[in-house]
Amino acid sequence: MDTFYKPEDYRRRINAGLAADLAGLHVAERMNPRFAFALIFFVALRLAAQDVIVNGPAWVDPSNPPDQLPVIKMDAPDYPERLNGSTEIGYAVVHAYISAENRDNMEEEHISTDPLFLDALKMNDWRCKPAKRDGKPVNSVVRLTIIFNPACAGQEKHDATPRLLSVIAPELPSGLAKNNDLPDKIYVTANVDASGRVTKAVADAGAPEMLGQLAEDAVLKWNFAPARTNGQPVARDVHVPVVFLTQDFFHAEGDTPPSVTYREPVIYPPEMQRAGLRGDVSMGLVVDIEGRVRDPFVLSSTNPGLDQAAIDGVLKWRFKPGMHNGVPVKKSIVVSIAFNFDEFMSNSGRDAYEVSDAHGDQSKLPPELRYDIPPKPANTVLAVYPFELLRDDVGGMAEVRFLISPSGEAEQAVVVKATRPEFGQALLAMIDEWKFQPAMKDGKPTLAVLGIHQEFLYAGGDVPVSDEAKDMLYELKKGKLDLCPIKDLDARPALLSQRSPVFPSGLIGKVAAGKAVVEFFIDHDGNVQLPRVVSATDPAFGYAAVQGVALWRFAPLTSHGKSVAVRAQVPINFTTPKPASDAVMANGEHIFNLSDLDQPPVPRVHLEMKATGSITDTFAIDFICDTEGHVQKAHVVISSGSSELDQATVAGVSKLIFKPGMKDGHPVNVRIEIPINFGADHG
Repeated sequence: MDTFYKPEDYRRRINAGLAADLAGLHVAERMNPRFAFALIFFVALRLAAQDVIVNGPAWVDPSNPPDQLPVIKMDAPDYPERLNGSTEIGYAVVHAYISAENRDNMEEEHISTDPLFLDALKMNDWRCKPAKRDGKPVNSVVRLTIIFNPACAGQEKHDATPRLLSVIAPELPSGLAKNNDLPDKIYVTANVDASGRVTKAVADAGAPEMLGQLAEDAVLKWNFAPARTNGQPVARDVHVPVVFLTQDFFHAEGDTPPSVTYREPVIYPPEMQRAGLRGDVSMGLVVDIEGRVRDPFVLSSTNPGLDQAAIDGVLKWRFKPGMHNGVPVKKSIVVSIAFNFDEFMSNSGRDAYEVSDAHGDQSKLPPELRYDIPPKPANTVLAVYPFELLRDDVGGMAEVRFLISPSGEAEQAVVVKATRPEFGQALLAMIDEWKFQPAMKDGKPTLAVLGIHQEFLYAGGDVPVSDEAKDMLYELKKGKLDLCPIKDLDARPALLSQRSPVFPSGLIGKVAAGKAVVEFFIDHDGNVQLPRVVSATDPAFGYAAVQGVALWRFAPLTSHGKSVAVRAQVPINFTTPKPASDAVMANGEHIFNLSDLDQPPVPRVHLEMKATGSITDTFAIDFICDTEGHVQKAHVVISSGSSELDQATVAGVSKLIFKPGMKDGHPVNVRIEIPINFGADHG
């Protein structure tokens, strides 16, 4: 007889099955009559054989999944006859890719504690109906876990060993997946208390240290029906095997890159059109296995006023997903959008910022500061309105003068005038984030001196205040801002994009390091609002930290399924940046930025790290991915506050291996900065 695993009935079956294990309840009358016969048959099989539990299907990637899980039709698996005398718990984990186009087209990745368990599943006979989104079939990847409990764990026995109900298989980190010297499985002794909770897990002696830790962490999340003595639940140790998943199959880099199938025109913001302002926005994004755009973030922009329009626009694009071994895979790509005032003419309209010569007449400048072609902003950000002045509705202005180096960096910035010192500091922090196309003289990059003037006003001005920020500030002043405690969130805040704060250029050569603590709000859309300095070892570090954090974006937050906003704090640790000469490798090869590439590097192996704590367990690592895909010069740019954690993360990142970044058809060196998020698990 076939058993159908369909989402709504799966939930009833699993919940009812747990109740039967723990309390011996009868469950048939609770089920949907349409599926009652198939499910009653399965429960009856469990009562008779007491050995097989099927959990799933469940999403492998639970972030924004399709509306309906796929339906998998399979024969109820039997416990392998050759293992009937075994006292060891076993299981198999199957990741199944189910195509939207062919209901019976299924590719799978699987692991098991014994090959006989895979044979028992008869996966070649499985039949599938695809997942659906908005009523339409879509590609999907789901996980099924099939647990094979031995007869000594039988639920009708008065004296029984712990019975495994659910299992989490750990994933191999970094390059360990391809290490043939590692064991296929290791064993862990789990202490299962009288409620079925694992209170302690210890890997067997001799297990590789990293694998042992991964296995112990995974087993601590397993669920059991407790052992019984004379019919009463008791605590008992159980020796369990642990096998590991790899990310090589469904998370591998694509052999064929994604291609656009639907490109909705990006809406040019009306206020930008009215002002005749143009701009170019380069974004990184992920194309998932359905061909949808995920997690877009700005790599560079010549007009920050266009950034959100670019993000909103590409979220509506659709792609043919990247392919690996004939199977759709998630793929990171870079896209660029040009906003031109006249859609039929490239580079039409004015640039967003009026950056003028600080001295006007070049004849008055020293010869080394004269140029034929002026510098031009290549990457810009908006200044951040100082929180206390915004809260008190204090307006003003600031003007800054600075040098542009031949490499396009802003240097030696000074405040020429400011109505409040805070406005000058905010403008200095903004300029430190900017990048330029350098001035040219006789066909070569050269120094230039520039100046910029900005107005800070609650309504209007050069430093805009978003409607969301105004609304939150209004509610905050009234003491009615509705915020959710971070501890009550369904999942810890997850960064979608992060640009590390820049070491203040005015402090280079004066101090080697610094620290700032920033408080901010994460709104219902995951955007950072109203960042402010809580403390800083130097005011410049505080303004630089606020400027960087203001550009962060999080996945929208929920508590009990409802959208919420939160208040958060994060410490930012600064270390002196390496000199500009590091833009060249030791062998003389140039180092590119991500925004310069045609194709960004793609991890061949992945790093996953776990820790407990608050949102402050977020920091960033900078490194160079060389032309062979190896990591060079990894170092911390935002510290976790723990030197041991920093060192361990640098060591882990150094083991990453990439498919190299490409430019003009050739692999190149590229500087990469990645956020490391340590997240607590939520079951």
